[in-house]
Amino acid sequence: GNGATQSNTYGGFRQEVTSIHHQDSGLGTLVRMDYGYNAVHDRTYERFGALGASGEAFEYDKMRRLTKAWMGSAKPSAPSGQAHTETIDFNMDDDGNRTSKVHTPYLGSPASTSYTTNSLNQYTAVGSASLTYDGNGNLVDDGTYYYEYDYRNQLIEVGHSGGAVIATYRYDAMGRRVEKNVSGPGITRFILSGLEVIETCAGQTTWAQSFVYADGIDHVVSMRQADVLDWDADLDTSELVWSYYHRNALGSVMFISEPDETEAATYRYSPYGEMEIKRGGFVQGSDPLDQDIGYTGRWYDAEVAMWNVRARTLVPGLGRLMQRDPLGTSYGAVLYMWGLNSPANVSDPTGEAPRRGAGPPLPPVPPEPTSEPDGSPIGFRRNPAYEGPLSCG
Repeated sequence: GNGATQSNTYGGFRQEVTSIHHQDSGLGTLVRMDYGYNAVHDRTYERFGALGASGEAFEYDKMRRLTKAWMGSAKPSAPSGQAHTETIDFNMDDDGNRTSKVHTPYLGSPASTSYTTNSLNQYTAVGSASLTYDGNGNLVDDGTYYYEYDYRNQLIEVGHSGGAVIATYRYDAMGRRVEKNVSGPGITRFILSGLEVIETCAGQTTWAQSFVYADGIDHVVSMRQADVLDWDADLDTSELVWSYYHRNALGSVMFISEPDETEAATYRYSPYGEMEIKRGGFVQGSDPLDQDIGYTGRWYDAEVAMWNVRARTLVPGLGRLMQRDPLGTSYGAVLYMWGLNSPANVSDPTGEAPRRGAGPPLPPVPPEPTSEPDGSPIGFRRNPAYEGPLSCG
């Protein structure tokens, strides 16, 4: 590594994480998150530093659903009456569908967006936009973009409503995304080991990035790629360097450090994943490292501002998933719900099974078949058309 370390502090009956402190080798703080909890163990705040630092605060209803968030609160442990950037109120019906979302800037006027829901718990109108769905319950148009899906109900194409294609996506036989083709930037291929992307390729053959993970799922540790930020100021941006990920309790990337332990980029998120990236204190229009891992450790599709959560796609602006839960009503009547409407506490790395925080490691990936379904001896791993490529090229 680059010498940076992470230390966690735990407390309470359940030994919940109360602090995650990422430090450089000189014990200077890279990023720190402190946490508070209520009586039912939901997070009431995430503070970005020691006592006195600002952060976010969260309020819940009796069903443990997030109803209010204070963003940029000067005192997140007791936010009422304190300075903040804005508050976001989430108003819901009994099933958990939004009826309205209200943004109120500090000392400013509230701006409300209304939501209309049909009998299938689908949003049919959000503000002035009309939303439509196909027979499988997939969102096919939201007034800005149209969407197309494969037989697994995975997103395969997105474009401007009534207009041009923006991007297409391909999956292997196991449902893992192996390629996306964005109008302009072109093709990115994904090389996987189990559930994790371990390499990306620019185009069909050019290696671009490699990733290292710790135990569990989506626990990214480091990335190797060209020195696009020229961290050593030697004017050589083609040399290969390592960058290092620093995550919060939910598994979201909050900071990426350079080889010399300095900032490459800092990340912040709204409760449902709207992302802001800064470098040197300035907001960036795109990721300075051209990497896509962020909210809850998942991959961002910047071309449409959505998160790929494997089986499904999360739309931060809607605060829900585009497709129904493929496992049915196991986690509630609303089949589009993200994180049980408790996004400060619950993630869903597969799009099929919400879990608290970064959660425990998932069971091992089942052994891969050694023959095709018809019994032929060609291995899964040796058939790119069946499971996707093993390397760039």
